[in-house]
Amino acid sequence: MSDRPTWDEYYLGIALAVSMRADCTRRKVGAILVNADGRHRGSGYNGSRAKGPSCLAGECPRGLLSTDALAPGSSYDTGAGVCIALHAEQNVNLDTTPADRKHGTFYITDAPCDGCLRMLQGSGVWRIVWPDGEWWYDSGTWVLREYDNRVKPILLPLRY
Repeated sequence: MSDRPTWDEYYLGIALAVSMRADCTRRKVGAILVNADGRHRGSGYNGSRAKGPSCLAGECPRGLLSTDALAPGSSYDTGAGVCIALHAEQNVNLDTTPADRKHGTFYITDAPCDGCLRMLQGSGVWRIVWPDGEWWYDSGTWVLREYDNRVKPILLPLRY
């Protein structure tokens, strides 16, 4: 038995490290894109646009509300829960090309929301992996496979 992580564990560990940069008081999500050749092509975390307002600085209406005042999963675009951030998956898509995404794999620290799932399924990737499951493209159909914490991200202590 080897202590060497699988590729899924390795890449989810990188996504977990990326999530630490998230600019959100309610949630920290990281994502990375690996191309068809297994090469890391981009990363992103949830937060507003570059040099935009900051949730951590109290500039996001949604970030000022507790989960009791505003339930997770409620509208991000309207009402009291409006959010200034882009999702981690959106930030990766903005910084990569269709050639980078073609037949690639997205690794995300949490399951994608419905909107991000549609975006990813149309982005050219063939696989979307998170710790509890994955979607993969097979002969023209997207197939869901859910696990009970099958993939554990590997994150080594950071040393400076």
